[in-house]
Amino acid sequence: MKNLTLSLSRHEPSIQALITQNLHPQALKTSLWLSPYSPLLTDQIYSHFIKSGHSLNPGLSTTLISHFAKHADFSRALSFFLDTPKPDTISFNSLISGFARFGKTAPVFELFNELRQLGLKPDVFTLSGLVKGCERSEENEIVHGVCLRSGFGNGAFVVSGLIENYAKSGNLVSADKCFRECLDVDNVVLTAMICGYFWNEEFDKGREVFVKMRDLGFELNEFSLTGVISGLFDVKEGQQIHGIGLKMGYLYGGSIHFNNALTSMYSRCGSKVEGVKMFDEITDPDIVSWTERIRAAFDGLEAFGLFKCLRRKGLRVNEYTMINVLSAIAGEGMLCLGKQIQAVCLKEGFLKVVFVGNALICMYGKCGKMDDASDESRKVFSDIDKISVMHLNAMLSTLVNADCHADSVDFFRNSLVSNLEVDSRTFSIILKACSAITDLEQGRAIHSLALKSGFNHYCFVETAVIDLYCKCGSIGDAEKAFTYASIDNLAAWNAMITGYAQHGCYNEAFELYDRMIECRIEPDEITYLGLLTSCCHAGLVQEAQSYMNSMVKCHCLIPHLEHYACMIDLLGRVGLLEEAMKTIDQMPIKPDARIWQILLSACSIHRNVDMGKVAAIKLLELQPDNESAYILLSNLYASAGMWNAVRKLRREMKEKLLCKEPGSSWIQIRESIHYFFADDLLHPEHKEIFLGLTKLYEHMQASKLMEHDGTFLGDL
Repeated sequence: MKNLTLSLSRHEPSIQALITQNLHPQALKTSLWLSPYSPLLTDQIYSHFIKSGHSLNPGLSTTLISHFAKHADFSRALSFFLDTPKPDTISFNSLISGFARFGKTAPVFELFNELRQLGLKPDVFTLSGLVKGCERSEENEIVHGVCLRSGFGNGAFVVSGLIENYAKSGNLVSADKCFRECLDVDNVVLTAMICGYFWNEEFDKGREVFVKMRDLGFELNEFSLTGVISGLFDVKEGQQIHGIGLKMGYLYGGSIHFNNALTSMYSRCGSKVEGVKMFDEITDPDIVSWTERIRAAFDGLEAFGLFKCLRRKGLRVNEYTMINVLSAIAGEGMLCLGKQIQAVCLKEGFLKVVFVGNALICMYGKCGKMDDASDESRKVFSDIDKISVMHLNAMLSTLVNADCHADSVDFFRNSLVSNLEVDSRTFSIILKACSAITDLEQGRAIHSLALKSGFNHYCFVETAVIDLYCKCGSIGDAEKAFTYASIDNLAAWNAMITGYAQHGCYNEAFELYDRMIECRIEPDEITYLGLLTSCCHAGLVQEAQSYMNSMVKCHCLIPHLEHYACMIDLLGRVGLLEEAMKTIDQMPIKPDARIWQILLSACSIHRNVDMGKVAAIKLLELQPDNESAYILLSNLYASAGMWNAVRKLRREMKEKLLCKEPGSSWIQIRESIHYFFADDLLHPEHKEIFLGLTKLYEHMQASKLMEHDGTFLGDL
């Protein structure tokens, strides 16, 4: 009693008065709402409660159980439950709901079975807790059956949870069925269905339900607005929802959830400045707010600074915070900061989270030099206890992005030997690696494996296979692969058109485009880039101008620098240098170094010194150390006999320590890759190679003479 008196004198004198008046139940309830949270005081009062001859009734028991379950103090909650002589359905509901809230599935089902064994009848709240406790789709199906047999399967309170569970497990068919069979649809059910569609990337269907919700006059709330904004990728649509939320008073402290969703939407849509503004409007940002603010950071240094700031504020980070900060860190100078974030991940236990491991592997790929990136990423990969297909894909992507293509193929082989799981993304990544090193034999083997594994029908794999065969020079195999591709796979159409362009098959490219329009496949910027490349290789100026006009007028596509580069290259090749310069002057985009280099190269070929000087000056303004600019201009001066200017340029190159990197190429024969450099005599068979090249050159010269005489009419 002495200890209890001391505790009460420190906390709440009114509780002491209640105990003195033998009002122990009221004293117990009062102890629950003390600040700070004081479970030991409640224990002491409860001991006195028992000693005084009191026993728990279901009402008081429910209050105690609910309180401690909300604080995840399940040992106390369960103790009070077991001390209740005759717990009723409400007591069971309190404990079931508490366990469900914290994802403890097994106790939820055990308590539900015990409730039925005691002859108690479950109500809608029991079943709602049971639904919340489901982790797997199979569990949700069982609970769904129980709800239907109990007569609660079509009510809004239970249906919203069922929809959420089905959608999270990817079972949209069952989620949609629950939604359509619901007899009491309200805004909670509609919000659950909207979120379900967005989680499964069915964005159009999600927007349809939201529009239907408004048309039917259902009240919009912060949850429905937050749900719909999470699936928007068009900033204009996001601004409309922003306006609705503003009118309803959910900003400026009205709803932190809505504010956080807006910050995320603006960052996702590329409007990071607007995302930062939304964060600045939050009066008391939580960890979700800070996580989204890190996502809106303009570089890794800012992201790291924000991370330090939230740590100083004492906020507890989560796996999403770590993923966002790791994703922002890039560049060799950031490696030290990346390692500090890795240390935090290790300390907080986040390395076991799949997506954190992925972000860490990719971070090292973006921060280190080619070999360093590969080594550091491999270390992280090897330290992962349970490797998933996502870890494997992240590792392969890092190797491919670091240009370690041969290493990625070897890594893929070893993964198969180790029986690691693969998916469609794995095949698309490794096929891309084979394309980069034009390894046709290895690519064919991986294509066969994709066919056997059943991943060949995925859009990314279809496209990667076509691209592989095109880049390896096997246009026939590419055409065969294209015939099996999905007709609505725009990327496959683009890969085939680009492949034809690379091989100079301009007629085939044009015919495929016409077929594409007939099939009502809407072309994009990449489609037109392939067509313009075909025109460029064939010297077809009128056709190229027609496609540029069609791109803008017929399909409302805005030409990018790559499209203008193709046009300028084409005009330069055929000698229309004035037209090329006019195109540059009229471009709505500021020309980059590549545009000026294309023009300079054309001036060098056609010996236009005046325009070449202009192009060279513009190029060197953008890239002062571009050795190609000096070489091209030097060749141009030499062709015009301006030897003093040539000597001046070469002296300037020596002073700047500039030298042209020798041209290089490689070819794979069986499993050996042969590398060649300009004037290279290191290859063991260089004499035979030069002899073969000489014969080929002589044959080409003879063919030109025959064509000139009219005796040979074949296209060369």
